[in-house]
Amino acid sequence: MTLDLPKEMLNPHLNAIIVFAVLLSFMVPTSFLSLKDPAGMYMASGSGQTTDEAEPNVVQIVKESMTTYNIVNNETEFLGAFDTTYTISGNSESLKGAENAIISAVRDDLNKSPTIGYIKAGNVSTLSSTDSQAPDDLTLPNPFVDSATVNQSIIEEVSNVIGSVEGLDVPIIDIKCDFDMNIEDWQCVNQGLNPS
Repeated sequence: MTLDLPKEMLNPHLNAIIVFAVLLSFMVPTSFLSLKDPAGMYMASGSGQTTDEAEPNVVQIVKESMTTYNIVNNETEFLGAFDTTYTISGNSESLKGAENAIISAVRDDLNKSPTIGYIKAGNVSTLSSTDSQAPDDLTLPNPFVDSATVNQSIIEEVSNVIGSVEGLDVPIIDIKCDFDMNIEDWQCVNQGLNPS
């Protein structure tokens, strides 16, 4: 079997240019630390120069999640506790500047979780009556919170903790948000300085 290539593909100059372009495309991304960080570009190119520009405001969010499932008679059943922890890191200025984006990221991620419908409202009485005159019409209250309550709690917790670290002049602050199965236990706290 012979491969018939167009005459343009047999041109050695064109082949050399194509090979050079392919090699360059693999080498360039690994040659620089970051195109957004001019100091990193200078360091990567071998120059020890740095710039007077401030480092970019970067916020990092790391999620840790634990959910327990049980398989009974070949069917998956949701079982027991679940917990989602977000560690949010950045300096005071970057955290305040990205507050809405942080809230959106956490809220959107938690709303996509399979456990979203199992978040409990906390202390819910076991029985309630819609009519105080008719004690025979007792019903069980819904122990779970709705998505609006979940979203409002996320906004309040994240906003409060970011407000508490505003103006701190430290390189990196770690904030830990723990959202478990009981909304009354939700909290975001300042973990202090990040040693990195």
